[in-house]
Amino acid sequence: MALGHRLWCVPRILPALVLAACGHTPDLGPGSDSGPPAALELVSGAGQTGAVGDTLPVHLIVHVADSAGRPVPGAVVTFAASDQSGSFVPREPQTDENGRAEVRWVLGQRAGAAAATAGVGAIEPVSFSATAIAGPADPSASAISAEPAALAAGDSAAIRVLAKDAFGNPVPGAAVRLSADGTSGTLTQPGVTDDEGLARGGFRAAGAGVATVSAQVAGVRLAQAVTLTVAPAPPVVTTVAVSPGDTAAPIGGTIQLTAVVRDANGDRMAGVPVAWSSSDGAVATVASDGTVTGRGLGTATIKATADGHSGSSRLVVSFGEGALTAVTYCTIGGVADLMDVYEPRNSAPRPLPVAIHMHGGGWVSGSRSTGDWFTRIEQALLDRGYLVVSLDYRLAPAHKYPSQIEDVKCAVRHLRARAERYGLAPSRIGVWGGSAGGQLAALLGTADESAGYDDAGGFQGVSSRVQAVMTMSAITDFTHPDELNDDYSREFLTWPQPHSPEMIEASPAGHVTDDDAPFFLLVGEEDALVQPAQSVRLDSTLRAAGVESSLLRVAHADHDLVSTTAPIDPDAATIVRRVASFFDRHLR
Repeated sequence: MALGHRLWCVPRILPALVLAACGHTPDLGPGSDSGPPAALELVSGAGQTGAVGDTLPVHLIVHVADSAGRPVPGAVVTFAASDQSGSFVPREPQTDENGRAEVRWVLGQRAGAAAATAGVGAIEPVSFSATAIAGPADPSASAISAEPAALAAGDSAAIRVLAKDAFGNPVPGAAVRLSADGTSGTLTQPGVTDDEGLARGGFRAAGAGVATVSAQVAGVRLAQAVTLTVAPAPPVVTTVAVSPGDTAAPIGGTIQLTAVVRDANGDRMAGVPVAWSSSDGAVATVASDGTVTGRGLGTATIKATADGHSGSSRLVVSFGEGALTAVTYCTIGGVADLMDVYEPRNSAPRPLPVAIHMHGGGWVSGSRSTGDWFTRIEQALLDRGYLVVSLDYRLAPAHKYPSQIEDVKCAVRHLRARAERYGLAPSRIGVWGGSAGGQLAALLGTADESAGYDDAGGFQGVSSRVQAVMTMSAITDFTHPDELNDDYSREFLTWPQPHSPEMIEASPAGHVTDDDAPFFLLVGEEDALVQPAQSVRLDSTLRAAGVESSLLRVAHADHDLVSTTAPIDPDAATIVRRVASFFDRHLR
């Protein structure tokens, strides 16, 4: 037994287990017997970054050990990548004598987080993570686009560059530069791509033609380019003009305004939308086609706007068609002087010519808007689109000369100062009157401000000049009292002294100068109250001074131009036409 025991324990011939039984410690190095795999440990290769499709530089290594911590050689380790995270070479390596298994990780084609596991049998696998970054921009996979591709000179197109690698991954942080060939323009460079691989720039066309825009990404020129078609720049609105510029309309009347839109070359532009507006809807409203309607007295600015540019017309809204009666035109010496105002139809274009009537009656009687001749002439003038005004004035003997001429002078100033209110043209005022009214009309046509008649009443500084005078059986020259068959002492303090300053001043013939208004004088050949010589002499005096004047002698007519022994010649209708034509000639 002793010998047998000694032989069993000889180290050189007994296996390790026998040695162990004999009290010797075995050497458990590589290749020594080990138990089945019980533990799996990650050694290296986790947390790397590499380009898609590339092999990571550090190999993935795991260590397999048994339950005693001894390396397990020859164990098969299975490496697996998550979705599109790549592949391994080899995929199922065996552990070496040190219990280690090693593979190369070839990243997949998708950029982003990559994950892999290594497993042995039923042991809990170990995990590896990596980051796959996009590769360099691929000229064929990347793209350039423009919006819009067709534009006009002066407009801009947005340029987008999408950088992708060979696998279609967006390439962020890549420098992008644009270049253009063809028609001239200005490029806006995009800088670098964003996280989506996008870079945004622009092209502003300077002239018509075709432009080709190309892009380089990180110095590599893309295979694709975009073509931009540039049309000539459309005309741009430069001015808007409204016609008529300054105009007038009555309350309830309408007027058509027109807006003319022009470009920088002064060419008229058609089809441009125009927006109309009124500064005061209580005065005037305007429709979308430029039709303006007067709503109330006053002034409104009518504006036409196109593409940010505007033009305007100043519109004055005056009284509308009809009669305004007993209107106070002036108050002198505590007496309110009244007038009637007759507005023609609303369709008559404003501003209106105006004809002012002064009644007769020897300065001591009579009233406005009376008499057959007034009615005839008034209607004819209204039909022709005149504003007709008929005046009352202070009467003698309570109010002697020069009260009457002061009143009618003030009436002219009133109308001229308030021309917009009445819708009249202040430079087209005519007057007419018969007998004493004819004397007042003639004084209005000959006596200017220097005569002193404008010193009484309101509206000082406004001219009382008139532009046309028509008289009927007028008293024109008090220095020939023998031609005047009536007693005028109730009106004049020095009647009938022919050479008194009062008689001279009250005579229209004594005020004639070469700048007087044109005259049309009517006289009845059988006038027994005021002899025709009065009008004949004034007509000659006017002509001699170079003033236009005409005289119409009415046969068979008395002071009131009424028939005596035979029908008057010319007849009343002809006389009215002649009067209206005279005013037309000088006030239109």
